[in-house]
Amino acid sequence: MQSFMPRSATHHDPAGGHAASATVAQGAPSGAPTRSVIDGWVVITGSLMSHGEVQVEGRIIGDICCTHLIVGEHAAITGSIIAQEVFVRGTVAGTIRAKRVILQESARVDSEIYHELLSIEEGARFHGRTRLNQDPISIGTFEPPRAAAGTVAA
Repeated sequence: MQSFMPRSATHHDPAGGHAASATVAQGAPSGAPTRSVIDGWVVITGSLMSHGEVQVEGRIIGDICCTHLIVGEHAAITGSIIAQEVFVRGTVAGTIRAKRVILQESARVDSEIYHELLSIEEGARFHGRTRLNQDPISIGTFEPPRAAAGTVAA
């Protein structure tokens, strides 16, 4: 079982300009993996780690490590991504390491992609390199969450 290290995350409210800090608790929450949504009005500067699915509709400036990542059509990520699956509809600038990567029609990606399976839909814009790798997530800078035997990762 993997545990989280405490990390600080700064959240910025573009309307009010106020920032608040939060620290991620040590250890993963009990129960089944969940889905976390970063709303369109949220900007996060710092690393994000999750044992479940993450859907980004806002902006993240930092690295993301999760099981399943969905980058919404109006979302923007600047940083490295490590996940089992990555679906991109928005903008990504940074390295992607995932077993399965799908760049959907509205994707705008400037990246080096390490993958087992890669799909680029008609209309998606990609600038960078792709590298087929049988274990793309193991060569990342931090280890992504993996589903325990007999459980389903979200």
